[in-house]
Amino acid sequence: MTDSTPPRPRRPRPQGDNRPAPRPGAWRKPDPPDPNAPLWISGRHPVLEALRAGLPARRLLLRGPVQSGLLAELRQEARRRGVAVTEADNALLDRTLKHTEHRGAALELEPLGERLLTTELPKLEAGLARPLLLVLDGLQDPQNLGAVARSSEAAGVTALVVGRWAQAPLGDAAFRASAGALAWLPVLVVDEVSEGLEWLGRRGYHRLGLSEKSSQALDTLNPSQPLAIVLGGEGRGLSQRVREQLDGAVASPMRGHVGSLNASVAAAVVIYQVTGMQA
Repeated sequence: MTDSTPPRPRRPRPQGDNRPAPRPGAWRKPDPPDPNAPLWISGRHPVLEALRAGLPARRLLLRGPVQSGLLAELRQEARRRGVAVTEADNALLDRTLKHTEHRGAALELEPLGERLLTTELPKLEAGLARPLLLVLDGLQDPQNLGAVARSSEAAGVTALVVGRWAQAPLGDAAFRASAGALAWLPVLVVDEVSEGLEWLGRRGYHRLGLSEKSSQALDTLNPSQPLAIVLGGEGRGLSQRVREQLDGAVASPMRGHVGSLNASVAAAVVIYQVTGMQA
């Protein structure tokens, strides 16, 4: 006896870009950020630091008429560096930036590209006895990213290491929150943070995660070798794949009733304690 049920037709295999649309609500890996896209940054101090750092700029928009003060200093610095300056009203600045937090200054940068960890770090290590890296494992808030960069640059951190995916963008909001520190602090990119940590381990770095659950206090740390401190994302902390690459974990001393700190505050505490021990 044979089954008379006709065979179910096979769905044709998608080819090229003819992929089926994802199911409603299904997670889809986002498109990677475009390192070749121009970037607008705003705020008087971030723009001034970008100009002083020599970031390649196309034009500067200033709220006019500019007469004196920091806006006049920005105009002078831009002209000194050959950057075109345009005076505009608030409405044009608002439309260009799509927000109102610019404080009357906006700078259009040339595409900055990416600085890859494996190619750029050896150059930064030259002449340093004990390089110090801050590795971000999925920090989502641009304000936190900017605040972390500000503390890192002020404390003399060698570089910030970020993943290409699931990371707050290095855009206008982060630049403003960093008060211009992102113009000076090297930001090195890896495809996956866990793979970057594995590479750092082979290079001789001691890799320490920052976790309030750790029983090891920072003051027990002996920073005698290159150090990579890893900061997890808001809420979720360090991912499992990143934990598997760590040599240990440390916690900031907590003497009050609150059990944890904001990510950027925790990073600042750790960075300054480590750089103080290295001094």
